[in-house]
Amino acid sequence: MSIASIKDAHIVYLAPFGLPKPEQTVILFVHGLGGSSRQFEEIMNLLAPNLFPIAIDLPGHGDSEGIVPVSVDGLATIVDGVLSSIGVSGSIYYVGHSFGGLIGLRFAALHPRRVGRMVLIATTAKFRLHPDFVDQASSGRWDFSSVQKSFPSEVPQSRKQIVLLDLMRFHVPSANGTLKAWAGEDAHESLKNIRTPTLVVVPDADVILSPRHGRALAHLMRDASLHCVSGAGHYVHLERPELLAGIISSFFTTDNDREVKALQSISCEW
Repeated sequence: MSIASIKDAHIVYLAPFGLPKPEQTVILFVHGLGGSSRQFEEIMNLLAPNLFPIAIDLPGHGDSEGIVPVSVDGLATIVDGVLSSIGVSGSIYYVGHSFGGLIGLRFAALHPRRVGRMVLIATTAKFRLHPDFVDQASSGRWDFSSVQKSFPSEVPQSRKQIVLLDLMRFHVPSANGTLKAWAGEDAHESLKNIRTPTLVVVPDADVILSPRHGRALAHLMRDASLHCVSGAGHYVHLERPELLAGIISSFFTTDNDREVKALQSISCEW
């Protein structure tokens, strides 16, 4: 783990292969609410060798310090600040899970030259947080049994444990107000201005965020399509890291536009 200092906060990031050289293609991984960079650790080690992965812990998550910004635009600014602080000034590839996908949409809208391509996993342009999640985040008392049920039964307990430990470290000052503000964020107006080639990965057994949201997101974006993962839940990146690493590597290393469209054509059937 390494640290970037952004606006008097220490933001932790994971760069398993060190910092990139100017000619290397950086992939930035951004986790969802209550997550951390650790959720991407296995995928990062399975990517194509010419891709250079970095994952961050957002403020108030994982090992990072600081107060979580109330707005998604504030989080997008943090992302940009981390990249600048570690010397990444050019275009990157972005991978966002759940709420990290919403941050990616705003980041691409605010900094269009910063994002070459995106992979958005189990995400939506507008979040509606369940009252139970808000209450548990506010109190710090988590119902881990419900979290366990969000995984398919065959997923090893060690991978479920990563999510449980991340939630225990999730700290949001005045959580009710902050989370309610996030729940009101809506990136739909941004979608018409985003021209970034995007792959929306939809786990079709997601019980936390309905797969229909991913389908709607891909439909509304200018240059995006679906890739459905059958039988996978919300934490598909932990459930099937080898599969996700292959999907991400293929999408980010394919130069031919026709081949990119082919990769984007695996759509969900409902």
